[in-house]
Amino acid sequence: MTIRGVNQEIFRAISTNGRWGLAIVAETKVVFPAKGKLTLLGTFEGVKTFKFTADESGQWIYVGGDLVPIAGAVVVESESLQSGNHATIVAGGDFFVVKDYGYMRRRSEILAFKDGVRIKLPATVMAAMGLIPAENKPVVVEIPAIESPIAEALRKAGIV
Repeated sequence: MTIRGVNQEIFRAISTNGRWGLAIVAETKVVFPAKGKLTLLGTFEGVKTFKFTADESGQWIYVGGDLVPIAGAVVVESESLQSGNHATIVAGGDFFVVKDYGYMRRRSEILAFKDGVRIKLPATVMAAMGLIPAENKPVVVEIPAIESPIAEALRKAGIV
């Protein structure tokens, strides 16, 4: 049955006890990230529900677990689902970077997307480019002097 053109749930994440969660519905099957916009339909049976509409709005919608925007993105909605699980909806521009945390934040991965496609851009390179926060502390190294009879002879000879 199709209701107002929406005929399928394309994303659903429910809490362990089944009392709350997030869902996205759309007219057609969608693979995230997807270009389009979201409309909040409301909360039904504890599930906050959004309608996805594909368009050329210039924003990309991405869904996942425990996501934190790093550059060019913002959290639309995030829910803690108990048992260490999360669901997050992020909206980003043509280029955006998010940190994707694993179970109980015991691991993390930094993901970069360009025009909705994940690109291989190591976090080390993103830090050097200034896309992700970095310490940027100068490393000051003091080289110790060599103290030995051979070093003394080399110094007298003008070699060291």
